[in-house]
Amino acid sequence: MIPENQNKALHAWQTSARYWDKYRVLITEMFTPLTSGLVEEAQIGIGQKVLDIGGGSGEPSLTISRIVRPTGSVTYTHPVAGMLESAHAEAARRGLRTSISDNVLQTIYRLKLVRLT
Repeated sequence: MIPENQNKALHAWQTSARYWDKYRVLITEMFTPLTSGLVEEAQIGIGQKVLDIGGGSGEPSLTISRIVRPTGSVTYTHPVAGMLESAHAEAARRGLRTSISDNVLQTIYRLKLVRLT
């Protein structure tokens, strides 16, 4: 992506973050069928480790984190601070322990999904 377009896209996500949070209940309801289909297709279950890259306001990560616990985990990443804050606040409201990061590459390396040499 051209850096100028990338900056515009990131700015748009930052600007919209408050609305994703404000309308969280409605958005979660709208995406419930999609989340259910994703969980089924990916065969996500207890004990699995899930990585959500560019996770927006936290769905489906927050729903999936309930499915994989107590022994599994979900790591959520997003490059925009407003979305990270929204997801983290919602995780706290739901009583979920979270792993949230704004650095996708560091997260992938930390999870040992790739080995950097």
